[in-house]
Amino acid sequence: MAKDSFGYNAELGFDCLEMTPEATLYSVPGVAILIANIPIEFPSGQHSHAEYEFVAPLSQDMAASLEGQSIILHKRYLRAFNPWQKHGVMRPAKVGKFFGIMCEATFLQQLAAAAFGQAEVVFSNSEFAFNNRMLLLLSLLVEEGIAKPDGYEAMQQYLVNMLLLEIIRCSENNISSSVAISGERAGINRALAFIESHFMQALSVETLAAAAGLSLSHFIRAFKLHTGKTPHAYLTNLRIEKATEKLQDKKLRITDIALACGFSNPGHFTTVFKRIMGITPSEYRKALL
Repeated sequence: MAKDSFGYNAELGFDCLEMTPEATLYSVPGVAILIANIPIEFPSGQHSHAEYEFVAPLSQDMAASLEGQSIILHKRYLRAFNPWQKHGVMRPAKVGKFFGIMCEATFLQQLAAAAFGQAEVVFSNSEFAFNNRMLLLLSLLVEEGIAKPDGYEAMQQYLVNMLLLEIIRCSENNISSSVAISGERAGINRALAFIESHFMQALSVETLAAAAGLSLSHFIRAFKLHTGKTPHAYLTNLRIEKATEKLQDKKLRITDIALACGFSNPGHFTTVFKRIMGITPSEYRKALL
């Protein structure tokens, strides 16, 4: 498996998170991190709060809502919520494993000001993958919490600070968007924009590589590196997310939704929807009532 500059294997990072007790809260001044390896129940409804929040289901995709709009929290992908943004779940949900960070707004803003010269941080709410550095930092955080060597509290604060800075670097926000993007990353961004505007069409990986301006082999490797998914998996998940939005309109037929979201037929749509969401499109629509 590919390793980063630390020589660290990403899969080992998730394994290390699973070493935590059933549900462990790591708290340092200004920040609380939850790693839950037991089922967590979420009641339906939206809420808001003064803190930044970063969440990621670890064992399965999760249907959620943001400002009243349906979204999907994809397995092992982080999503950021800004202070006072309304978010929650569309219906009661039970998730097997879950990761979350709550961060006081003033703490993150002071950290951003010191590191980037800009205090105000506004996240775009787009999902982003755990990268190897995040997993390494989390693994070290877990190890410090388990062993509790001398100075572990100071070390945990240091690791949390580094984790938050890495999150700012790797997510879409007003700070990271002003930083120069590498040619490879810019190419992947072009491919993602192309997918967003053409998801309802049949898209080949060759077409996406051309949109990115990268060779086919380079594109496939870079896409997985930057998004954590293959182009096909990313496109499929986007289509399902668009479908959940359309299912809220009771006037639209499921057959029409399937075709509008790029599925060749309703049967294929139902099969893929159930595999990702755990229920059929009809059942999902009924749950919204």
